[in-house]
Amino acid sequence: MMASRGMGDINPSKMPKAKKKARRDDTDFTQYKEGGVAKSRVNESGNYTKPSMRKSLFNQIKNSATQGTAAG
Repeated sequence: MMASRGMGDINPSKMPKAKKKARRDDTDFTQYKEGGVAKSRVNESGNYTKPSMRKSLFNQIKNSATQGTAAG
């Protein structure tokens, strides 16, 4: 069975690299980079690029939604 997206092993070359550092008291530690601020992914797929068209469609559907129809 093939692993789907988000599952399975991570390629070692894609793993974040660490730096070995030493303190003055001879205790070594591994330091990784700090995480960044997450970017908004709302419009990543290209949805909601025409809000006026979306609003007119919504109003059109809302106006046709009457009692006894599948929409309302």
